[in-house]
Amino acid sequence: MNVNNSIRPTSMLFRLFMNCLNKLLWAEQQSAKLLPKVENALLTTQMVRVAGDHAMYKVRQIARLKQVFHLIQYDAEPRVCSVMEGLIKELKEVLRDSRTPSLTRDAAIVMVLQKITHHEMSVYSSLISYIKMISFREVCGLLETTLDEEVMINNRLTLITVNKINWRADSEMTQEEKKLSHPWHSFG
Repeated sequence: MNVNNSIRPTSMLFRLFMNCLNKLLWAEQQSAKLLPKVENALLTTQMVRVAGDHAMYKVRQIARLKQVFHLIQYDAEPRVCSVMEGLIKELKEVLRDSRTPSLTRDAAIVMVLQKITHHEMSVYSSLISYIKMISFREVCGLLETTLDEEVMINNRLTLITVNKINWRADSEMTQEEKKLSHPWHSFG
């Protein structure tokens, strides 16, 4: 039984909405699990703050998604989202392959975090357009709140990378370059 008479659980649009919603819940849960590891791997204080804030938002976003399920009176059935699964794998590879903290690693982490955020923004935008067609305003408001948070996080990531990390990472040297540039190196 549904709260809103205009929701037709048999409509193809509603089925699409539910499929995306279940995949999004899975994606948010996986992202929430990984963010503390990301936070610990970051070098720059600003990025640590953003990752911590993002982790806090994830808790709220998952709660909102569960509230959406409650409002439409359907059980949440998280389903693997292959896009997010690939992005999480990519983020884990960045963390594994670049164990030494550096600004370049921070830049790589930010790039993957932005890929994740852009994917989530796309899904939330689509869900909002679907739910507007289904005429369920309260659910729309919950999804819009989360979309706004994702946009804000993305903007913060962009500002930090453009104004700080990328500039400084460009001047980072590898260990071999540092050794070769050491003044005593020329005395061989």
